[in-house]
Amino acid sequence: MEQIIIYGTNMQAQALYKMITQEQQAKVCAFVVDSNYKKFDEMLGLPVYEAEKMRELFPPEQYQVCLSFGYKNMVRNREEKFWQCKKQGYTIYTFISKNAYVYTSDIEEGCNIYPGTTIMPFVKIGKGCFIEAGCTIAHHTKIGSFNFIAPGAHFCGDVKSGRNCFFGGACEVVNSCELADFCFIAAGTKVSRDLSAETAILPAASVVANEDAFSMMEKMFRK
Repeated sequence: MEQIIIYGTNMQAQALYKMITQEQQAKVCAFVVDSNYKKFDEMLGLPVYEAEKMRELFPPEQYQVCLSFGYKNMVRNREEKFWQCKKQGYTIYTFISKNAYVYTSDIEEGCNIYPGTTIMPFVKIGKGCFIEAGCTIAHHTKIGSFNFIAPGAHFCGDVKSGRNCFFGGACEVVNSCELADFCFIAAGTKVSRDLSAETAILPAASVVANEDAFSMMEKMFRK
């Protein structure tokens, strides 16, 4: 059984630990987090270490890294940690739930695919994508690297997305639409045409926002 460490101590890290453990897909040995975010020494019965000591404590020849980072900063935080870990020699763990319905093998390294999601034949998923529960990705769709897809999102056939896109819960992208890099699709919206880079689509009438995707991300998820 593969040995992994989970990078992060957020809610997604906790969810990943539970799913990976219950499905017996790998042995989770510890959590790591950047030292400036480390608030406790233990979580869910496992130790929490500073990420700066990760290579010393967990040699990349023996351990893989599972990334818990999600949509922040148009998924660029997740992308940054992906390449940092690769530079240290780690394989990025790919979690595909046994309770997802996956009919393609064309899924690149470091993706997290949650239960209840259906991925149909001839779909291609880029590296580092985060696909939450209950999504549908129909045939011949191509998802770019480092996309975040929230629960219940639906992609009809032959959709193409660029990299670092955010798809909110229960959104819908209709057949053959092409989305460029860094698009922000808010929850419950419908995309029925091609979108240029950094376009933000809002709820209600699903109109194109007057602000770019980065500004909308900051406003909608500001705490």
